[in-house]
Amino acid sequence: MRGATTTPAAPPARIDPAALATADDVDGIVAALQERLRDEPADAGSWATLGLAYVEQARLTGDPTYYPKAAGALTRSLREQPDHNALALAGRAALAAARHDFDAALVSAQAALRINPYELGALAIRADALTELGRYGAARQALDQADQWRPGLQVFARYSYARELQGRTGEAGALLERALSSASVPADRAYLLALLADLDRSAGRLAAAGARLDEALRADPDNLAALASRARLAVARGDLVDAERRWRDLVRRTPLPEYVLALGELLETAGRPAQARRQYDVLEATATLARGSGVTPISRPRATRPTTARVSARCGPRGRRGPTRPASGPPTRTPGRCTRSAGTPPRCGSPATRPGSAPGMRCCGSTAAASRPPSTGPSRRRTCGRAWPTTPGCHRGRPGRPAACSRR
Repeated sequence: MRGATTTPAAPPARIDPAALATADDVDGIVAALQERLRDEPADAGSWATLGLAYVEQARLTGDPTYYPKAAGALTRSLREQPDHNALALAGRAALAAARHDFDAALVSAQAALRINPYELGALAIRADALTELGRYGAARQALDQADQWRPGLQVFARYSYARELQGRTGEAGALLERALSSASVPADRAYLLALLADLDRSAGRLAAAGARLDEALRADPDNLAALASRARLAVARGDLVDAERRWRDLVRRTPLPEYVLALGELLETAGRPAQARRQYDVLEATATLARGSGVTPISRPRATRPTTARVSARCGPRGRRGPTRPASGPPTRTPGRCTRSAGTPPRCGSPATRPGSAPGMRCCGSTAAASRPPSTGPSRRRTCGRAWPTTPGCHRGRPGRPAACSRR
């Protein structure tokens, strides 16, 4: 109608960063944030949330090319709001941790907490970074502070991991049981049950581990943490046919580096080096891509770990990474890691000390290698020397979500 006026459409609503903790469609959140920022390009909060969402996408997909996107969004947020921008600083901490730059992660997390002492992402990353740097006393103090100010599942899980690092697995399990007793979300329950199953398997209680995983998958049939734990349990039972089937299914679902590595090691153990090499070639390509996206190689801890420290699934020490919350969720144990004394560099093919390992097997990270001298061929060197240190996504995720560089 001539002379009529049209009311401009309101820009899309701002998205709460906490939505990333429970969202099943992170791609949808990214699209909504991008739409909002087209209409409100000076919205520093939305830029910071977009940066966190990109970090989450990298973790979920194992694609490190999201990291430069995250860095760009977080830089834009700080340009729009250079002062008192705790969310963007927490996002930078999460990004640095994902890239294995734990010194930078600690600096950014502490900067965020000086602005907002209750910033959950920064509280979590600070504890994670201190653990990765081998500063266990300071990490415990950081956990105590996080528990005082923002108690919850993620803090329980980190406390449990700290106990496990000290060899106090009974206390670690008790903490997880306490968290489980109050967890009502199916994905959270499945995640906690998977962690408890990992402890049972490590102690040789294979039947108990299987029962916990049955319960976990009844609660959340597509829970990747539980599905991966089930595959590792099959290895511990010596059923490599079932283990291969399970790892192939996980690789088809979500081709994260830890799953590809596990499948490659299993194929090598089964005497199929050509098939294993194809998996290692995928890992090598992922590692090259990760290095190009700013992921820092890691070969050993910055400080001596306790004598009961675990060896990572990629032949390097680390904690647990993976499911619950983008930068603030609880860590994940890496199922299938080998127990070893600290102070010496990890090495593939070292004799397994993990109770419940399949007879005649040697522990080599996420699966096991046959009890023979470790391979010196190019595929093994790639796996232990290059692919693991540059695997993306070393930060805590959320239950029910895959964990690139799974530490969870």
